[in-house]
Amino acid sequence: MKKSEELKREKYWSDELILPPECDLLCRFRSCYHKGEDKGSFTQGVGYTRYYETFNPCCMSRLSHGCGGRDTIPVDISEALTWCVPKLQGSTKEKKVAVRIIEQIATWLQKQEGVLRNE
Repeated sequence: MKKSEELKREKYWSDELILPPECDLLCRFRSCYHKGEDKGSFTQGVGYTRYYETFNPCCMSRLSHGCGGRDTIPVDISEALTWCVPKLQGSTKEKKVAVRIIEQIATWLQKQEGVLRNE
């Protein structure tokens, strides 16, 4: 694997702000989320039959079972807010991520309120 791909992999695993491209900011607070890497073609009972040359970050739950739907999988709001509060005093990048997460929590709660009213 190329040096640049190794650096991407190292940064992905060490930086908690980085999520796989298919995930939204709230995925890290869902019970189904499992940060991982799609390494290549996998066959059960055989193992990897082909490895990818590039680094492919992914949610392992989504890769294995598909995503259950972002609007239907509950978010652990207390965990999300506990994670966000210290970030608000951190670097500019951390603050921006924390504010975006809080905005997405508000949007998610509004959607849930609408679903409950329709039931």
